[in-house]
Amino acid sequence: LIRLFQIEEIGLRFAADFTTIVKLSSGQKKRLALILSLLDDKEILVLDEWEAEQQESFRNLFYYQIIPELKNKRKTVIAISHDRHFVNVADQIITFEYGKATSRNSQLV
Repeated sequence: LIRLFQIEEIGLRFAADFTTIVKLSSGQKKRLALILSLLDDKEILVLDEWEAEQQESFRNLFYYQIIPELKNKRKTVIAISHDRHFVNVADQIITFEYGKATSRNSQLV
């Protein structure tokens, strides 16, 4: 996972309780947090603006490789995002307009 998430070259130093991570950007910290969540092997992942601080190349990897792999493992990923560039990978899209939720099939977006 560390190799897949492209943080293997980072010099990581952790406090005993994982609260202090040195030399990581905000995007890399999010990657590490997602790795820890995946190791916990939960059925549902809720990611709120997770891709916001990722480089574009990693966003592509996240949406076109990591998300499909999670789907193949029968994981449910709820990705909250303002980024509409990747809606084509969603099975279902829920948008909020004026406080009301609407659900659409991703093929219709």
